[in-house]
Amino acid sequence: MIQCAGCGSNLVYDIARKKMYCKACGNEYEPESVDKDEDSEERKLMELTVFICPQCGGEIYSTDESATGFCSYCGAATMLSSRLKSERRPDYVIPFAVTKDMCKASYATVMKRAIYAPNRLKHRRNVQEFRGIYMPYWLCDVDQKGKTAVRATDSYSSGVDTVSHTYNVRCFADNHYENITMDASSLFPDDLSSKVAPFDSADMKPFSMGYLSGFYADLPDVDYGVYRDKIAQVTGDMAYDVMMSKIKHHLCTYDAICEPEEPLSETMDIKITGAKTGLFPVWLLSYKNGKRIAYAAVNGSTGKVAADIPLDIGKFLLGCLIGVAPLYFLLNLFLTVRPGVLLAFVSAIGALVTMIYCDEMEKIADVETHENDVGFFARHTLNVKKSGGRKKKLQIKKLQTKKPQKNTKKKIKK
Repeated sequence: MIQCAGCGSNLVYDIARKKMYCKACGNEYEPESVDKDEDSEERKLMELTVFICPQCGGEIYSTDESATGFCSYCGAATMLSSRLKSERRPDYVIPFAVTKDMCKASYATVMKRAIYAPNRLKHRRNVQEFRGIYMPYWLCDVDQKGKTAVRATDSYSSGVDTVSHTYNVRCFADNHYENITMDASSLFPDDLSSKVAPFDSADMKPFSMGYLSGFYADLPDVDYGVYRDKIAQVTGDMAYDVMMSKIKHHLCTYDAICEPEEPLSETMDIKITGAKTGLFPVWLLSYKNGKRIAYAAVNGSTGKVAADIPLDIGKFLLGCLIGVAPLYFLLNLFLTVRPGVLLAFVSAIGALVTMIYCDEMEKIADVETHENDVGFFARHTLNVKKSGGRKKKLQIKKLQTKKPQKNTKKKIKK
């Protein structure tokens, strides 16, 4: 808890004021001025209260010492066990700029367009469950070098003939990128993290404990090295956009420019030269959708909304009935459809609906199995290795402590 210098009450970061605010006496402070570790020379560690969910094992950090009755990741309504823990201080933080009222308004706007969403997700009580939490991100600096080539063609008419020329345009990249952001939490789904991005990096500030007061936080539990392939893909796409824009600018007289035969993420060599940590603001809502946990997240910097919205079957069937009935009577009045044509039309519609259904179910299955969640698999693999190591140590210990068996053979007397 960060105490007010005037009355000793708890200070919280007020989003609207952009300052630390005391509700008891009304004093305001700059977040950097109330940092407990401000006088420390190195300021590498910070002391936080960590709440551990007994259901999902999620860890949530806070500057407040009081217990809480929810888990931001699984939505469990339970008292969480707590303990003190010293953690390495993040390097940067983007403070909350979107208030909770603004968050609820953005979410309500999205839910108004979701006509087939269950009513419980639109209920006022459900919207109140949004929690402000700082999500951890890696900020990676990357060097990129490599060669590639593209083909450019031009043509012109020479009398009755058309003359075409093909050119091999060679390109060399030597780029440096800073602050390539990657999700550093294994519990925050990567697909949700990418949908709620980007954050407003212009608001990024050096980390101070004051910004965490009144909110919760998660800290990195995934090494940035596991995202090397993803970083290569991101920087490759960035290099491709720059390369193609320059080629089109300098070779504007050419008729066509072909794309490289191989993606730049495979032809370019990348080197992660440094990695810093940052905490980015998210308003998070978790709810149970059947047997799985679904999420709604609002970017605390820009207000962008990303939600896993389930489908209410009753509303969907009612909407289909309302849409199909007028169409049926309209066609019946003006057209006479033969059975063969009707069967073909219905079959085509059925095939289209089946394809859409299978595609959506595949996306849901990927989310449920964390198919593309690099952070989740990295943490899971680490846990498996650790548990396997403990089992091996336990087996070795058992072998070492096992008493030697006595020789039970009786000596034969002569």
